Amino acid sequence: MGRARVRSITVDGRTYRWSVAHHHAPGDHHGETVLSFYRERESHRVVFSEDAPANRIVSCGPLWAGHVCDDHDVWVNLFEPAVAARLIQAAVEMPTVRDLDGWQLLSGLTPAEFPASDS
Repeated sequence: MGRARVRSITVDGRTYRWSVAHHHAPGDHHGETVLSFYRERESHRVVFSEDAPANRIVSCGPLWAGHVCDDHDVWVNLFEPAVAARLIQAAVEMPTVRDLDGWQLLSGLTPAEFPASDS
């Protein structure tokens, strides 16, 4: 995906910096798409791994960059601010964990909690 663009977003009255990136370890064809967010001394990563069970999709091409689909056919675009805001809101409700399993976080939300993607 190239260099991640860092943006600002306000969730529940708190302003966070956030970005989306796709990473591959050297020599590994399985990667991960990550929504990273931070404020002051708090930072988190919501990780969607390509090593996930079947029926979960992490896009890594330029056409669908940032899109993930869970095993209930819920498609979200991590570049959409409303999607990022909802995932950030859910993540900060979790115990203090730096790296969160994006699949687990997404499965706890309903499709109605996400806007229809423009992309």
